[in-house]
Amino acid sequence: MSERVSKPGEDGLTAWPWLNVILMIIGVLLLAALAIVLGWLFGSQIMDDKWELMVPMVGLAAYSVVALIDARVGFLTWIVTAPFSRFIYLDLDLGRGIPNITLSRVMTGVLLVLLLAQMATHKRRPPRLTWADGFVLAWAGAMALSVPSAISGLRYASQTFFDYVLTPVAVYFIARILITNKRELRSMMMALMIIGVYMGIMATHEQLTGHVIFYVQNRSVYYTASLRRVVGLLGNPAFVAVCCAMGVPWALYLLLYDKGRKLPVLLGLAAMVSGIFFCMNRSAWIGLALSLLVMAALVKRFRGVFVLLLASAAVMAGVYWALITASPVVRERLQAQGPIDYRVEAWTVALEMIRDNPVFGVGFDNYRLLYQRYGYWDVYLRNLPSPHNTYLWVWVTAGLVAFVPFMMYLISLALTALGFMRGSRKTPDSDDAVIGGVFLASMASVLAPAFVMDVIAGNYNTMLMFMIMGAFVGYVKARPRRRRHERGWVRKMLVEGAES
Repeated sequence: MSERVSKPGEDGLTAWPWLNVILMIIGVLLLAALAIVLGWLFGSQIMDDKWELMVPMVGLAAYSVVALIDARVGFLTWIVTAPFSRFIYLDLDLGRGIPNITLSRVMTGVLLVLLLAQMATHKRRPPRLTWADGFVLAWAGAMALSVPSAISGLRYASQTFFDYVLTPVAVYFIARILITNKRELRSMMMALMIIGVYMGIMATHEQLTGHVIFYVQNRSVYYTASLRRVVGLLGNPAFVAVCCAMGVPWALYLLLYDKGRKLPVLLGLAAMVSGIFFCMNRSAWIGLALSLLVMAALVKRFRGVFVLLLASAAVMAGVYWALITASPVVRERLQAQGPIDYRVEAWTVALEMIRDNPVFGVGFDNYRLLYQRYGYWDVYLRNLPSPHNTYLWVWVTAGLVAFVPFMMYLISLALTALGFMRGSRKTPDSDDAVIGGVFLASMASVLAPAFVMDVIAGNYNTMLMFMIMGAFVGYVKARPRRRRHERGWVRKMLVEGAES
């Protein structure tokens, strides 16, 4: 049977064209009235000195609306702008004893609820769970066991646990769900570049001028008499530097493989590397160098660039060696012994705590409060002690029950990347193997410095790290499944490297 086609005029809306005009006029008038009412309401609140409450509420509502319209755009907008939230009245301080309403806390809840609702109504397909997913959930659960033992109190420890552990894990799963193809992965790369560029510019500006644009309270601004400690935005130069370093391999991918304009990417890379250098953080320098080495080993097209960089560095070092060795960077940072001595002592104390509490740890955030039972700490110093080793921090805080799944999570990600590279090498016209190598290089830039710094103590850089991990797993698992390869592929991959 043929379907009946309606004729013009049979639909009520087209039968009376003047009705459409009337409805449109009414709609415009209602919107204008709503705008006037909201403007009057907000204006009256601001005039009554309540703007500090209204501005964050309006801002958080705007972020939520963006997420409802497009979850991925809302997610990346949140990630890119999150460091500024405390400075531009997007975080709402509710007073002593009440958890603050922050941009990250709100967006974590909004996006999780939105994605769960979409999956429950079959508007979005649930992801296939992987070993990495299970290990990261097991790690978060084990870390939660340490919260009731916190000396600082359950309320404070719960809020810190939410910000330092649960939010990054939520970011992992949000990225895992929202980023599943090359176009979406490229949007994450652009977000990382934007973050690296503005942090690199701010770090360079702060080191050269001495002016802190976004100052975090109670932070020392000097390393030595000649070198400043970059504290703008995140409060710690190591956190700023690793945020820039994580984006460098992805920016190099865009430079070498993307068909877009090269000059903006090249300038962005320069800003990011400049920021890493001027943060004057040795662990970040080592992380960047190691990430470039990993990328040269696994990404064939980058090897020529890497050799050129090494040759240029060698020539510059040979010409300006006297100036380099006499510079404050070498004398006051590279040759500084104090930070090394302190870290050795902090690691010794951490190992002693682990020896006394190997299975469940000393409790969440208790290392700094129990330190003086094992070693000496000057009570007049501005900061309390920390292990300065992310892996020891996990073990000393929550014991083997958290350390084992955390390490298995990282190992499973590395094996996933290596397996993905191996499976992609025989696919014509595919740069999936390259993406696997770039991912491993990006992770090297943060997981190598993690041996000498507390990465998880920096909430924002941890969010970035887990976003990259989640996006990579989401992209890999959304690709068509390939046949299982012969045994020994890990050894062959490490020996041969990537060919594309």
